[in-house]
Amino acid sequence: MRIRIGDFARMSQMSVKTLRYYDRMGLLKPVEIDRFMTYTVNTKHVPEQPVISIRQTVSIQELVGYIDRSIRALQAHARAQGGEAAGAPLGIYHGEVNEDSNGPVEICLPVKGHIKPGKDIQVRSLAPAQVAHTTITERQAEFPAILQAYDAIYEWIKQNGHKTTEPPREIYLSAPGEAGPDEPFIEIAWPFR
Repeated sequence: MRIRIGDFARMSQMSVKTLRYYDRMGLLKPVEIDRFMTYTVNTKHVPEQPVISIRQTVSIQELVGYIDRSIRALQAHARAQGGEAAGAPLGIYHGEVNEDSNGPVEICLPVKGHIKPGKDIQVRSLAPAQVAHTTITERQAEFPAILQAYDAIYEWIKQNGHKTTEPPREIYLSAPGEAGPDEPFIEIAWPFR
């Protein structure tokens, strides 16, 4: 019988984070690992991107609402300043957000035009980066299943002799419910060198 890591975490009353740590330390190895097989990891160069952003520490329960509210606030701020979106919104995970810990998440909107900062809204540029990335569906984006895509990218980076250089990013290709459950929903991108 195969048990997914999220199901095993619930049954054992341990977190997914703890189970992954035990796996890395060789203390509790899974019999079989198939979580990397369904994700195709590619690389690309992302040019410098001017963005406006909101950053806040959130729990896993608050995350989806926070992302949605922040994207709407950034889009409204850009329009009010006479600017416009220059790409899909994205989230940068400056810390882990899971059942064990709240983490700082920065929601960004790539923009064109001269836009000034606002209350809780920063203006900055994301540095150019080489990223390893994969695209997931809305069904695959459910927590904790989404962690499998992160693991696949991280393992690809490590197995190819690279190191991560910045926190991972999620590029939001569509809003929840806009795409079908098996259509592209989020691109996960992790800068590396």
